[in-house]
Amino acid sequence: MLDVWCPEAPVNRVCVSEKENRSVSATTVTTAARLRPISGAEPTEPRPLGHSAYHRVSARLRPIIGAEPTEPRPLGHSAYHRVSARLRPISGAEPAEPRPLATAPTGASRRGSAPLDDVRRRTCAALRRQDSATDPRGQLSVSATGRGAGSCGRSGGLHVLLWGGVPCVAPGAVNLKGRHFLTLRDFSAEEIKHVLRVSADLKKRIKHEGQFLPLLQGKSAAMIFEKRSTRTRMSTETGVSLLGGHACFLTPQDIHLGVNESTGDTARVLSGFADAVLARVHSHSTLEELASGASVPVINGLSDRYHPVQILADLLTLQEHYGSLEGLTLTWIGDGTNILHSLMMSLAKMGMNLRVATPKGYEADSGVLQEARRLSQQFGTALVLTSDPMEAAQGANVLVTDTWVSMGQEKEKAQRLRDFQGYQVTMQTGSVAAPDWVFLHCLPRKPEEVSDELFYSSRSLVFPESENRKWTIMGLMVSLLTDYSPQTPQLKI
Repeated sequence: MLDVWCPEAPVNRVCVSEKENRSVSATTVTTAARLRPISGAEPTEPRPLGHSAYHRVSARLRPIIGAEPTEPRPLGHSAYHRVSARLRPISGAEPAEPRPLATAPTGASRRGSAPLDDVRRRTCAALRRQDSATDPRGQLSVSATGRGAGSCGRSGGLHVLLWGGVPCVAPGAVNLKGRHFLTLRDFSAEEIKHVLRVSADLKKRIKHEGQFLPLLQGKSAAMIFEKRSTRTRMSTETGVSLLGGHACFLTPQDIHLGVNESTGDTARVLSGFADAVLARVHSHSTLEELASGASVPVINGLSDRYHPVQILADLLTLQEHYGSLEGLTLTWIGDGTNILHSLMMSLAKMGMNLRVATPKGYEADSGVLQEARRLSQQFGTALVLTSDPMEAAQGANVLVTDTWVSMGQEKEKAQRLRDFQGYQVTMQTGSVAAPDWVFLHCLPRKPEEVSDELFYSSRSLVFPESENRKWTIMGLMVSLLTDYSPQTPQLKI
């Protein structure tokens, strides 16, 4: 398969089946369902690219490549050169003549293909020279599907493809396939935005347009829950099912994680059964052990240190409400929990300011706070720390709180309720916020954390936020398990 990325097109990827060791002129279009929405064709047997399917696809691509084919022709014709000219400033490649996709010699292994290895080395070297401008994290990816496929590092906001054997780069194209999702600290701004775009795209196509998208058909997800949950379990089970996959729920009583079998061995076993592992655990170290042993993506459904899937839902909710995230100010009032930690690892990357009010002794982890300060400086956003809720709420667009007594802290409840007096979020708290302020809570909530008046008011987005747990876990699963690219225009995030 040859992936052609067209960043400016409504449909930004077309996949064409290519026969082994043949030039592109021998290409035929197969009865692939992926082409059907583009071409409108329903072929009963493989047929030449020059058939009606070819012309329908060409019509969609014509505004991009400027080609007006009158008959089937190989990629080496003017269409090739026009596309090549568009990509040349990015890839630095100057092909002397059209050439087929780099393939491995007969009998050669994919990883040992000398021509492809040379292409990867030259491409990566060229891109690293300009990574400060296009890929500040220095993470590059060279990939192609089909014979001779290979990769060079993991994608970090830059995706490199091979067009006719020539390295081509599509700026902003992100591929997260195969990655673990333990903390937002590991993901760049563009990678987080990509997951949000995929989530919004799926929500639009499935919920609002009624489309059926079996993107996870034939795939399964193992769900390990050391802690009970409503939203995490339901969002994962319904989301995976809606995409044609299957989720299997496992409790500590089912698998005795780390007791009768080591966590690493459990991860290796589950990797043979499932395509992804989502774990909701007591200790973040358990997730790290799972990720170390697993050969499939491991997703943090919650740990004592981070709760990244909740933040994805929060960001999508705010994006839907305000139309953009950049420049918003979010105020956190309450305990220095795992959710605050995840906000600290992500908001600055989105161009958002963070103001935090916590009682003395309940501040965020010092290591997380140090990284939050670094990110704030890097992205030019504000980070304010105080113990006064009203000071923190000044000018805020978003007020957020969380439980005062987390699972496992029940013995501390009486002391915590005393220490958090004055930290309830109310309409009065919002009186000093921005005129368009809204309220978020990950749920479940207690009346002492937020007043009923505010919780059930039009200022509260808690129930859309809760629903978006499903769409963002779907977007995350699709991003980690497939090569799906959003089919609707990119969100302004």
